[in-house]
Amino acid sequence: SPVGAAGLSYAGVRIEDLPSPGPVFLGGLRDDAHDRSNVAVQHAGVTDDGPLTLRLTYYPGDGSAATATTDRTLTPGGWAQLSLTDLAPGATQGYVKVDRVSGRAPFYAYGVVNDNVNSDGSFVAPVTDATAAVQTALLLPVAVETSAYTTEVVLTNTTASAKTVSLAYYPSALFGAAATLSVPVGAGAQVIVPDFVKALRDAGAPGIRPKG
Repeated sequence: SPVGAAGLSYAGVRIEDLPSPGPVFLGGLRDDAHDRSNVAVQHAGVTDDGPLTLRLTYYPGDGSAATATTDRTLTPGGWAQLSLTDLAPGATQGYVKVDRVSGRAPFYAYGVVNDNVNSDGSFVAPVTDATAAVQTALLLPVAVETSAYTTEVVLTNTTASAKTVSLAYYPSALFGAAATLSVPVGAGAQVIVPDFVKALRDAGAPGIRPKG
């Protein structure tokens, strides 16, 4: 067996689960003192499909209009990766929309957020526009607060209307009851909650005891 370590891993994608024709969104991206982000696109077709051109559009997390657009033309099997600051110099946090401009081939897109100190990473799966349009609830299976680890929650609103998201936390100490937090997310904006349990505590959510 090879010797080594992986800082980032993710599952394969079935051909029938590719997000084509798109568009797709990649959220939770940032570039700051702690983390850096990359966005990758891939031509997932065969030789007979010919070339494919994809457009990557960056939206800053403050809800303002798109600030940068980049096109990438890929041949069959081709792959390209760009950092967030390649897309938009000076970008700090936001999300990216990937559209097909030309070509018929299926494609895939994903993002990564890497720790600047240890290069540990988080995989950002694509969310199709069609999925986002009908999504009303999501389950996050793990949320923790320990001496070493905390859970970050990212809320990305790709629509033209402001939203309010209700986060319900079910800690084992509450025996099935929930602690809740409402978070407003402006139109086209992204909110990063860096420490979810602390945010609940700071908001006075019942049942959230002091850390530890």
